[in-house]
Amino acid sequence: RQAMIRWTQKLDEDFSMQIALENPETTLTNASGTRITPSDDRFPDLAVKGLWYSERGSLALSGLLREIRSDGAVVGGVEDSKVGGALHFSGRLNTRGSDNVRFGLAGGNTLGRYASLNSFNDGSIDANGQIELHMLYLGYLSYQYWLNEHWRLTTTATHIQADNDLSRVPDSTVKYAQSFHLRLSWLPLLRTNFSLEYAHVRNELESELEGEQNRLHFSALYRF
Repeated sequence: RQAMIRWTQKLDEDFSMQIALENPETTLTNASGTRITPSDDRFPDLAVKGLWYSERGSLALSGLLREIRSDGAVVGGVEDSKVGGALHFSGRLNTRGSDNVRFGLAGGNTLGRYASLNSFNDGSIDANGQIELHMLYLGYLSYQYWLNEHWRLTTTATHIQADNDLSRVPDSTVKYAQSFHLRLSWLPLLRTNFSLEYAHVRNELESELEGEQNRLHFSALYRF
């Protein structure tokens, strides 16, 4: 969670805009693969989002502008900074009844901590204190199927991949990660939701070493 100030403006019945200033946090990878968090950011992250609604669903286009900065984090007295950004296109399309398809595509060189719980850093920093931003790409596709008014089945697939510079980071750096989810939800009463989800997650390092994990989640939600 992070501090944020956001303004939402409805432009007409089908379109609205959001502008947000968010608490900045630079995350970088050094030559040994360790995460560096300089904590000396100067400017808030700027996020802008346009949303379009219709009876068939909704679409959104988001933009992100950030300054990635280090002030003596690696080499004392050496300051370096880079400005970068990212774009995210997402949507929800209604299919049959309450069923719907949801999707998202994003790419940019400052996605870092905004994606996959910061599994990927914003870029790298070398022994001379110089920063290089790395491109990151991600996408997800989800289908929500209502069995009846109380039971819902959702399937989701995700993929995220970094364009790492192996002349600056070790081959123990994560190259990509994928996940596949199957969730069964029960909504017995208004504002109440019980869910059981199976998730299969796998990733690959730049060294081509692979790993995977299987999880089973149970959750209970009541909206006040």
